[in-house]
Amino acid sequence: MTYPSPSPTPGISPQPPTPKVPTLPDGTPDYGRASGQAQSAATGKVSIWDIPTGVDPNKPIWFDIGHSAAHEQTLDLKTGRTNDIASVTSHQIFASPTKIMRQYAALSANDPAAFVAVQKLLASGPWGTVHQTGAFDKYTEAALGSAMAQYLKLSHGAGVAMSFSEYLQKTAATAQALGGDGTSLQGSTPPVINLTDPAEIKAAAQSAFQEALGKGADEKLLDSFVKKFQSAQTNAQLVSGGGTSSMPDLSSEAMAYAQKSDPQGFHDNQRTAFLDQLVNLLGGQRPNQTPVPGV
Repeated sequence: MTYPSPSPTPGISPQPPTPKVPTLPDGTPDYGRASGQAQSAATGKVSIWDIPTGVDPNKPIWFDIGHSAAHEQTLDLKTGRTNDIASVTSHQIFASPTKIMRQYAALSANDPAAFVAVQKLLASGPWGTVHQTGAFDKYTEAALGSAMAQYLKLSHGAGVAMSFSEYLQKTAATAQALGGDGTSLQGSTPPVINLTDPAEIKAAAQSAFQEALGKGADEKLLDSFVKKFQSAQTNAQLVSGGGTSSMPDLSSEAMAYAQKSDPQGFHDNQRTAFLDQLVNLLGGQRPNQTPVPGV
């Protein structure tokens, strides 16, 4: 026989069921996950990080540029020896704002010195006061969130092709060059950024293009390399606190840039150079052209 459900007592509202507390594998309560569920229910947010409204915490942004190394075997026709030539390929790294927050929070524990360098960048920029304590505190977290919001306006809104890491470094460098606001760095002296003259950079690039491809570069390529090389110089000096020990080498960077700008042209020019070497070894009269090591 089926009995009807009891009617609620007049004047008394029915009570909602008590939510279940998540448990760990051993059966004990998982209070950390329970707290996160309670916060999500109360605020509608799924992130524990201080990410501004309007920034999707789970949508990846262009975070940085990575480098992959490869090795190729080349034959030196003069000596008959095989050389191992290293080649570096750049690629874009994407990460969500949530993952970026997690990465920096972990960095504060795993590599405090590197994390202080990040705090210096944030303290130099216009994203709020940051104390260089080496701790992932609320000031650092808020500044990172503010920086990501402004970066999205610049990259997605204005269409500027720049990674988030590059945005932090360039904005901090500009603020330091202007003297900052006098409060964020708390009395520390901004480092002086030394950059190579653009004319010298262009001359090195032209020389590299002639050597690697057998032809010169146009003005657009030269201007692009000037920006790339000076940006690398700025980043190196910010990381080293204004020092020059880790400064990029102009000749090496120019050669790498020339080869990567036209891989097929570099391959064809190398082939011609090796043929020249072979003809010379056989006693021919072909003009000599020396092969260029790949980078």
